[in-house]
Amino acid sequence: MTTSEKAVEVLKTKYGIDARIYEDNVYLSVWNDELSDTIDAEASSKQVLEWASEYVEDVWNKVYEALSKAESMCYESGDDKLFDMCVYHKDIIGDDDLDGKDAQQMLEFAESVYKIANLKKGLNPLV
Repeated sequence: MTTSEKAVEVLKTKYGIDARIYEDNVYLSVWNDELSDTIDAEASSKQVLEWASEYVEDVWNKVYEALSKAESMCYESGDDKLFDMCVYHKDIIGDDDLDGKDAQQMLEFAESVYKIANLKKGLNPLV
């Protein structure tokens, strides 16, 4: 996903602003009172970078929340190994060498761990 695409995604989902990409530039649909119509205004490259960084922060916040939820379920189910893996993954969030693909994999991991721990929680140990 390009920087411009990330910025447009943030504008649409987080702020509800109509935005689009044309020739690698981000344009916002802005109301003009004099024309009684909307016009397209080009966003500065600095502002596009700022919006794109919000996208990255939002993604990693979702990953952290999912890992926290899985970690809690592991604690409740008594699965120390999965609990430790969740703690490890939470600790490495923010490392410079992680990218969007890593975030997606960590999110899938957290969701799977939550499901496994939830199943283990419901099982009765054999006596």
